[in-house]
Amino acid sequence: MDEIEIVKCNLSSLEELFKIYEKAREMMRNSGNPNQWKTTTPTAETIKKYINDNHFYIGRYKNNSSSPILFAFALIDGIDPTYNYIYNGKWLNNEPYMTIHSLVSSFIIKNTFSYILNYALQFTKNIRIDTHEDNKIMQHILHKYGFIHCGTINLANGEPRLAYQLEVK
Repeated sequence: MDEIEIVKCNLSSLEELFKIYEKAREMMRNSGNPNQWKTTTPTAETIKKYINDNHFYIGRYKNNSSSPILFAFALIDGIDPTYNYIYNGKWLNNEPYMTIHSLVSSFIIKNTFSYILNYALQFTKNIRIDTHEDNKIMQHILHKYGFIHCGTINLANGEPRLAYQLEVK
């Protein structure tokens, strides 16, 4: 099995990333989740901001300069304003946390979330994430890795999302 490395993404990877996100949006639509990312989410501006703020990472085969992007995600340390108010539940704690956003897989390898989670757990033991209520695949993955459904949050545009948290003690 090939070894995977996670590195900070740079703007030169945008074209490849956009193709991966388009394929993921198509997969979401085909699996009963047409509303989470619709046709343009995450936006190019969002991904560029994540990259410019040093919050965006990609997974590639290690020691392979021509490796395709296997997966990508934003990992953000600090308060996420959309997580300040949660309804129909509550967060597991109010300790500092990191948030995973805009994660995507190129579907080249399996279990990409395990790589993302193991990477994030190097920096925190408290992770928050959200997903659309129609994204049954992501909900299954989150439960599989021990995330607890804590309630519902609203994105900046007002759309509701199921909120999850993992607290490793």
